Amino acid sequence: RCDSITFDCACQEGYSGADCTLMTCPTGRSWFTIPSSENDDAHLKLTECSDMGTCNRDYGECECASGFEGAACQYLRCPGADGEGPCTNHGECLSLKFLAEASTDNGVATDVTYGATPNDKYRWDFEAIRGCKCQAGWGG
Repeated sequence: RCDSITFDCACQEGYSGADCTLMTCPTGRSWFTIPSSENDDAHLKLTECSDMGTCNRDYGECECASGFEGAACQYLRCPGADGEGPCTNHGECLSLKFLAEASTDNGVATDVTYGATPNDKYRWDFEAIRGCKCQAGWGG
């Protein structure tokens, strides 16, 4: 709906632009927004395509930069994902949160956590960064 005097348009959700014909893309936590002050929690800000992709406004879909995936480019791809398969098919691709929970010390489970505190600005990436939990006999 557009104002006939100011010509400002209030677009329906999912659309933007002067005439509301451009689709918006999914948002995720920004990978590299610059803080505007000392108290700014830059990585907690939601940005289109998580600042790691380009929005295709015709379809409302993110085209992610190399090494990133997800509807909003919010995930770092696991090693090997572009070739043989995540973790070169010899492990399980897990977030930092789940890798911490699965950690062991000489085969004994630890009580290590990562991202257990909601909205922790220092561990904003607990679901975003992924790594491999290798199968027995494999490592790297």
